[in-house]
Amino acid sequence: MNLLRLMIGLSSRLLVLISIGWFTLSASAEDALFRLTRIDGTVLESESISIDSSGQVNGKFDGQAISVDELVLIEAGSNMSGESSAVPRLFFVTGGSVALASPVLDQGLLDFSSASGVSSVPLEAVRSIVWEPSDIVTQLIDNPPVDSDAVVVRQGDQLRGVEGVIEGLDNQHVTVRFKGKSRKIGLGKVAAIVMADLQMSLPGDLTAVSVRLAGGGVIKGGLKVWKNELIVIAVGGDVEVEMPVSSLAKMVIENERLVYLSDLEPVSAQQRSMFTFERPWRSDRSVEGNPLTLFDPQQRQKIRFDKGIGTHSWSSLLFANDRGLDRFMATVGIDAETNGRGNCRMIVRGDGIELWSGNVTGMSGPQPVDVSIRGIQSVELEVDPGEEFDLADHANWCNARFVKSK
Repeated sequence: MNLLRLMIGLSSRLLVLISIGWFTLSASAEDALFRLTRIDGTVLESESISIDSSGQVNGKFDGQAISVDELVLIEAGSNMSGESSAVPRLFFVTGGSVALASPVLDQGLLDFSSASGVSSVPLEAVRSIVWEPSDIVTQLIDNPPVDSDAVVVRQGDQLRGVEGVIEGLDNQHVTVRFKGKSRKIGLGKVAAIVMADLQMSLPGDLTAVSVRLAGGGVIKGGLKVWKNELIVIAVGGDVEVEMPVSSLAKMVIENERLVYLSDLEPVSAQQRSMFTFERPWRSDRSVEGNPLTLFDPQQRQKIRFDKGIGTHSWSSLLFANDRGLDRFMATVGIDAETNGRGNCRMIVRGDGIELWSGNVTGMSGPQPVDVSIRGIQSVELEVDPGEEFDLADHANWCNARFVKSK
């Protein structure tokens, strides 16, 4: 039954793409710039870029040509919305989600309204649609059924799942085939729809990306094509999601030559407090749970980082370098949330040997770290209290990463 639904959805929605040797990304405004961040942290800017079939990225970079495997991030001029948990919400099979309104399902195609810029996807791209988040719904999304879809229905104060095949969805009802019959369930009773796990995989030759949308939301998958004003993201098998270039805020590119330490589990983690409240270290957040920021006194502005580790003094985090990567790179300093306070010493050790150290304060600005870890098995990040003991020592290891030199 699921195979039949897959065939119907694919036949109604498969995109026919003409093979091309290059594609162009152009700015939506004359003064808009695209920023391309390389593995080594350097940034290139251009009003437009193009990528040819060999993976070479070309733009107005003073004649430079770079390869896709040198990039970790492409940013557009758009600012991302703060939207994070609005419902109802569509979750994609490969990860990521967008808020939506007025979803309508017809012939295997889900149409909807959304500030994200995405407005239509094949049903096979959908893991779930959630109107009422709950632990039961989360568990079902994390462990979707294989042989059937499921509708989570509210009955009084209880939630129960009804398994079947989703046949339709409009502003009033969800239609599900249950025990051989089509049945309509009032939308007001529906907490979530969870689609069967069709166990599709991405083609191995696609670059894995995470696209963050200017209107809020994320789409994860493989970059299939980026031509003119259209981006196509593969989300498994031959199933694809289209989005306009104008909706792009940033595209994070997965790269085998780089791993962020915030995505790793430390071998050991130790921390002690003297006078301040003890807060645990955090991945991709400051110790107070805010986005990672450093104050740049020269530009007199905060710089925000998506990746990194938030710590305080005293702390020590030990990470294994078990992938044969040969450089440690980061931008370090005290989080701007301290409003200029804080004074500590940050130290990087490899197999117990000090590789780098520096004193930082709340006003010293971001400091780059770039050291060789070739042949080193473990890297320790330590933060020691300074002249103000451990008060306001919210030390950030922004974009802390292991890198493989080319």
